Amino acid sequence: MACQKSGKPFYYSPMTDIQFSTHGAFGRIHLNRPGALNSLNLDMIRQIDKALSEVEENTDLIGVIFTGEGKAFCAGGDVKAAYKAGLDFKNGDTKANEALQFFEEEYALNKRIVHFPKDTIVLMDGITMGGGVGLAGPCKYRICTEKTVWAMPETTIGFFPDIGGAWYLAQAGGEIGLYLGLTALAARDPADLLKFGFATHFIPSNDLDLFLKKISETVDYTDFSDLMGEWCTQPVPQIGALQDQIENINAAFSKKSVSDIMQYLEKDNAEWSQEILQLLRQKSPISLLTAFAHIKKAGSESLDETLLRDEKLAGLFMEGDDYYEGVRALLIDKDKNPVWKPYDIEKGLPPEINALFL
Repeated sequence: MACQKSGKPFYYSPMTDIQFSTHGAFGRIHLNRPGALNSLNLDMIRQIDKALSEVEENTDLIGVIFTGEGKAFCAGGDVKAAYKAGLDFKNGDTKANEALQFFEEEYALNKRIVHFPKDTIVLMDGITMGGGVGLAGPCKYRICTEKTVWAMPETTIGFFPDIGGAWYLAQAGGEIGLYLGLTALAARDPADLLKFGFATHFIPSNDLDLFLKKISETVDYTDFSDLMGEWCTQPVPQIGALQDQIENINAAFSKKSVSDIMQYLEKDNAEWSQEILQLLRQKSPISLLTAFAHIKKAGSESLDETLLRDEKLAGLFMEGDDYYEGVRALLIDKDKNPVWKPYDIEKGLPPEINALFL
């Protein structure tokens, strides 16, 4: 069934969390799971994939726009569901590893957006983390607002920056990518988001409804080009919080290893260095080592290559222990006191993970 230019949702039902409609020359994929900050589950991933097919096959449409309901665009993947599915598999309760199936289909969706043949726009109005970055990162037009909170927080849950996140971090320039990827801290200032390539344009949050109305009035590429030229203007130049700390970040995170970074921070008595050191000490050692190697490698390869390694790394992490402990501590028991698997960070990566970077 072809989608119609009625503006009415096509793929929406009480059983799904995705609304698909058409707005002028664009299809709109609206994430509608605000109670979970629009976190992606497997059904949502499949519905988005179906909606993309509708856009691709409809010759009246020139592109697709992604939006989210509530205070988040998308806070990531549904890690609680992956946690449960992974544990069930490890405990022998299921024959198929449904957690790996989730990651495989999520990464395949990300790759599809990377190579989507029509224009892609995302409105990152609010929390955009993990799986949300996976949806937003490949889009040609990545619009931020003053409410955008962009982050790859995976080291906090004993994982690694996945869904292409390592590649986006590697393209940021300097050592910003390593800093954000290891610490799991967020980029919030529009000036920083634009400077480091996480966003391409800025529109104030209060103006997004009018922007969407204008999108609904487009009929071809000329209309769209005129609209982007009129609406998407950068904010008044300013120095964002990340740029304000750029010298400290580059000095600390330019070291040759995670161990060297931590030793540098430990020797520096500055308040900033001590805060960052304490933050790193709270992370899984294997997560830190993997994030470091993954971001470094992503700087010299294609996004497709990074996504392929994401899938292989996810399989190894789902066989381990730290991911489950991290999710337990942050989201299940919520004690925020993970007990990571003992590991000497100076040893470098375990052989089975290191093999993926050779």
